[in-house]
Amino acid sequence: MEALAMASIPVPQQISVVGYDDLGVKTTPPMTTIRVDLDEVGRLALEALYRRIEGMQVKAGQTIVPVELVVRGSTASREMLPERSVLD
Repeated sequence: MEALAMASIPVPQQISVVGYDDLGVKTTPPMTTIRVDLDEVGRLALEALYRRIEGMQVKAGQTIVPVELVVRGSTASREMLPERSVLD
């Protein structure tokens, strides 16, 4: 967001910014984020590693971990968007 400010691009009036994992809590404006439970991600990774070390089967594939959208000041509502937008 610092680069956007340096380029005189106002957040969120001209562009919305979303971060991941609560990075940017101390930004101006505060950054909207996707929050993930890193403890759960670590637990699942450790469990898979333990199973491999013990010679147990570990299924390849995806593991879905719940996330939470935390809306802060870096994203605009649809009402704030200009009349013509890339979202239309």
